[in-house]
Amino acid sequence: MNKDALAILGKTLLYIVAIALIFALIVLAWEKYDWLPFTLVFVNAGIIAQESSTKVMKVDSITTLSNKEIKRTDYLQIESVEPDTSSCYYHFNDARIPLRRGAHINFWFYQVCPLKNKKGVFLCTRTKETHPYRWISEDRLQQWRTNFVNREKGSIKETALSAHFFKVIHQNNHHYEQYQAVAANCTTCYSVTSPEDLVLLQICQPDIIKGWVDNVLYLFGSLLVGFSVLVITLMQTGALNGNFRKS
Repeated sequence: MNKDALAILGKTLLYIVAIALIFALIVLAWEKYDWLPFTLVFVNAGIIAQESSTKVMKVDSITTLSNKEIKRTDYLQIESVEPDTSSCYYHFNDARIPLRRGAHINFWFYQVCPLKNKKGVFLCTRTKETHPYRWISEDRLQQWRTNFVNREKGSIKETALSAHFFKVIHQNNHHYEQYQAVAANCTTCYSVTSPEDLVLLQICQPDIIKGWVDNVLYLFGSLLVGFSVLVITLMQTGALNGNFRKS
């Protein structure tokens, strides 16, 4: 194999990586700006690095951990919790999102429930509802808001009683301020001196954490697609066959 063939192979590898990154950027553009000409494979190397270092702690009771220990982890699996469902607090928020396919409005409902047996620790949930925003009257929007709040209010009481898996909400989480604002309303009743002392546990399911192996498979799948597209293109143009015949 001569230098021309090696150069072709080297460029092929670069093209594969470039195509994989382009796929990742396309999907990010779709999620952030609602713009997508086509999509085949989602690749995000940052997710692989992040999830491979995720800290999950399993305990029988949350009372065995200090609040500082809880804040040093990312997820908690607790065999038994004791939520105080008689004291739940709520917060509603909405946001209008302009998109190319048509604007819509998101409704968010945050709920917080304190624990009986752990001072300063609060269980949290959030629910979301989306509606089209164009040509909608304010009365119709208000009715949607009212229906959403009435339907979701208090749902944390049942969810908290059967919950065992939680995501620890850190300050860099974009929902932290909303949860903190709700929980701060009951700090006096539960002897929490400041909002910074709050421990916020969002109720979730264990399958929210994807294995890093799955993400690696996404990566290799993307590279395989990129390689296939490139080889087919080169063979159709005759560039690949011509260079290998010369070698």
